[in-house]
Amino acid sequence: MKVLYISTPFFFDMDLSLVQSLSENVDLHFLINVPVYAKNATALNLTTQMKNAGIYKASLFPELVEFKNFINPEKTSVIYRTGKKQFVGSNLRLQKEVVKFIKELNPDIIHSNNFLGIEYLLFLIKNRRPLVQTIHDPFPHAGENSYRDFIVRKLNYSFIKKKILLNKTQKESFIKFNKFSANDVFVSSLGPYTYLKHYSKNESVGEDAKILFFGRISLYKGIDYLIKAIEQIQDEIPNIQLTIAGKGKYWFDKTKIERSKHFNIINRHISNIELAELLNQNQIVVCPYIDATQSGVIMTAYAFCKPVIATKVGGLAEMVDNNETGKLVAPRNHKQLANAIKELINTPGLIDEMRSNINKKYFEGSHSWGSLTDELIDIY
Repeated sequence: MKVLYISTPFFFDMDLSLVQSLSENVDLHFLINVPVYAKNATALNLTTQMKNAGIYKASLFPELVEFKNFINPEKTSVIYRTGKKQFVGSNLRLQKEVVKFIKELNPDIIHSNNFLGIEYLLFLIKNRRPLVQTIHDPFPHAGENSYRDFIVRKLNYSFIKKKILLNKTQKESFIKFNKFSANDVFVSSLGPYTYLKHYSKNESVGEDAKILFFGRISLYKGIDYLIKAIEQIQDEIPNIQLTIAGKGKYWFDKTKIERSKHFNIINRHISNIELAELLNQNQIVVCPYIDATQSGVIMTAYAFCKPVIATKVGGLAEMVDNNETGKLVAPRNHKQLANAIKELINTPGLIDEMRSNINKKYFEGSHSWGSLTDELIDIY
């Protein structure tokens, strides 16, 4: 079976492990759409510049060859864009190139990792091959809804029949809201984002009382509640320190925490090497989200067998087994967050026990990439 897997840099951290596993069972070809604004996202930092827009082999980009243990550079191609707007000449020409590329490749099935934008309109109109789509956010996040998002969703739903969600929690409401047939909506899940282990020479349980939040800074991430939780227990646990690592605009005054020894703020893009170091240095990862679907942050933490404290929103409760791989708390509740953090830090052996549970489930059991890609092939 020849499969064309289409994605973007925004999901490259997930794609690496998935593509590696799928390639063991199918003839997989990987197509990465790289807009001008997305050359530096998740695991990818694309600095190589091409003079003209076009579709290029990944072997021309050292930043992609770096991941040759996960992807085959000769079967991976890049849609390299030079125009910022969708309807500039270079992007319109690329619409035709994409159609030609896929026609010549002649895959048996095309798997799109998330929504295909307007830049794929010509392909969607002309395509007659089976299409499957993974939908990361069945509903837009709080504060991130837009008319453009609405149009893109409607466009994709019109052309793509088979849809894969990454959590069971939202399946029924997704089907009901969009009036889809239940037979066309499938559920899978994420596996551990193992690419970061490539940058980690010595794995560690982490330093005592070191807590990590990482990822894009956005209102729905609930960082303000996590900060209140740390402030509540910092006198009780004098050596506690929260690192907040990620790029984005804060919606509150962070002057106070920047001056505190209990907080370490890194407000910029975090490189792969830095993130691997942070995961090794810290004991616990916290996801205090007030809104979510599923989380690549959790899967990145699990790659290092780090317990996760998360809120019971969206599909996060499916990803964190309460008292087994971490703790679940109510959203917008800094007191529950504080108590969960205290329990993990103060209970002897609990973090080690959770690390062992993560390893069994995500590297040996039903949530390993091997098991997940077997299910995916059945959907194909």
